[in-house]
Amino acid sequence: MPDEILTNAGRRLAGEMIYEEYRILADLSGGIIATLPYEGSFFNEEVGELAMKYLKRNPKVKPENMYKCFRGIETLAVSELGGLMQVAGIHGGGSPQMETITMMMRYDTERLKDIAKYLFGIKKKLKPYERPTVTPRQQLEKFRNALLRQENKPENC
Repeated sequence: MPDEILTNAGRRLAGEMIYEEYRILADLSGGIIATLPYEGSFFNEEVGELAMKYLKRNPKVKPENMYKCFRGIETLAVSELGGLMQVAGIHGGGSPQMETITMMMRYDTERLKDIAKYLFGIKKKLKPYERPTVTPRQQLEKFRNALLRQENKPENC
């Protein structure tokens, strides 16, 4: 069973970094991904040879392959699909705020405060901390109990 804290932390970091990943992709490929001529230009009898000539970067790489590479990056970054992927990268697995809430619900913050107090010299001794793993069944029971407590609260509380 995956650790909810670690999986949510990883998912949160991946979601936060997706725009940095797209920035790097745009930087590496340059503006050509937004200005790449239509496919027909590259295979046009009249201008195709010139289009391929100016696309060529490395003499060891065929310009047709450069075209395919840039077209693929264009699809990932500046197409309708690219826009969808950027938003889905953040919210596709749930909102980042819910990931944070889930992580904080699973942490034993009182025990973590003890670690901070020890590190800052407030506490002199510290028991080794091992975060307990929680099974899905235990989590379900915890949520059921929380729901029951909520339902049994008086209305004006």
